Amino acid sequence: MLPGHHCRVFACALALSALFMLWGCATPIRDGGSSDIPHQPSLPADQDPSVDPSAEPGAHTTATDPARSDTPRAAGVAERPAALTPDDQAALLARAAALIRTTDATVVPVTVGTDSFLGAAAEINADGRHHVALLLVGADFRDLATAETLADASRLFRADARTPDLYLAVFADTNREPAEQHRFSLGRRRVVTAVTVEPLGSDRREDAGPAVFSVLVTTRGGTEQYWCGFGSDGTPSMVVIENDGATRTVVSDIDGNGVRDVVRSQQILEQGRVVETLITWTQWTGSGFQTIETINVVRNLTRFLDTARRLAVNGNLSAFADHTIIPSTRTELAAAGRSLEQMVTALFAPGAPESATAAASDSATHSPGRLIDDRMVRDLMFPVVTRSPFSEGGRESSVKTGVRLITTTNDDLFFHVDITMGKNPFAGRQFYLRPIEQPRRE
Repeated sequence: MLPGHHCRVFACALALSALFMLWGCATPIRDGGSSDIPHQPSLPADQDPSVDPSAEPGAHTTATDPARSDTPRAAGVAERPAALTPDDQAALLARAAALIRTTDATVVPVTVGTDSFLGAAAEINADGRHHVALLLVGADFRDLATAETLADASRLFRADARTPDLYLAVFADTNREPAEQHRFSLGRRRVVTAVTVEPLGSDRREDAGPAVFSVLVTTRGGTEQYWCGFGSDGTPSMVVIENDGATRTVVSDIDGNGVRDVVRSQQILEQGRVVETLITWTQWTGSGFQTIETINVVRNLTRFLDTARRLAVNGNLSAFADHTIIPSTRTELAAAGRSLEQMVTALFAPGAPESATAAASDSATHSPGRLIDDRMVRDLMFPVVTRSPFSEGGRESSVKTGVRLITTTNDDLFFHVDITMGKNPFAGRQFYLRPIEQPRRE
């Protein structure tokens, strides 16, 4: 319950408190924490919010021959092999399947139709060779070893449906003779819909950088993509792209280095009533996938808002502006001739709950920037943060919410502010306030 300051605004405080409690928030803290919740799913490309909408389509389509690139290859990088035709790819998959059938009785290749196999082929790590990925099931599940059977989503809800052990065998091809390089264990999964090539470059071109093989799995809660690849030294590496009710994953180049990052947001129940969100950044480093950092949202957002309140009450206008306005926005506002007071005031839009209008002073006639600078702010009340208001990390995301400002002369003012989490919450400013009239950055 928000503290009231005098009887005449008791009803206003009650109404605003109810509004605040409806607004759940979460804050990221850079404690390197991790979650014990198991990996969960992701969606097909045409439905998947994890796919960066600014990138070209094709991340989840069946692998095709990579186009030859005119970009010179770096020194020490093997010359790209000739592009594969569809017949070449089918032949490589068939050879890989034949090798498995004659050398390993513990697994069975998954067939597509009568004469093909579920897999993909591409050069994925610039070693000058094509790689072939072939999906396998444990030998005890050979009756499930067809793409049609594994793609049947109704099996998720049938009590008699069996769940096979899944593997992705990756072969390096030399002179059209594949040799198994590594076998990735995918665990026991009931429904598999595709094996594809997933470029890691931010432009998503198969011919312009490293790539991985992706196995798309459907679960009851959503989907999982198993990204399987090799570092520059040949070391195998895998990461799971998951999307379901509690976990959302965005794949986007958040640090601008030209390689897509994996940003995973996961909700966990904390302290009984707070739902924390952990955001984990996984990066392709060239030698494999590496988890860079994990932060939390609820605690960090709470800290951000508490600091803003303290600076406002202390009358420190300059520090309040430094804390709440990102440098690029401040530069734009300064170029437009805005004073520091006007910059801060631009963060607040007048607005009050309907039940509070009779008791509240007219917020439109007050300048929050001037009130802070004149040390006339007795309290600045933000919502209680109990759940993240942001759907996911890895994209700039904003939420508009009400705040209550009480002056030293007992004026009770209501405003709206736009709280934003940056696209890259791991670098620079995680949260900031955006001027209400400023359009969202894409």
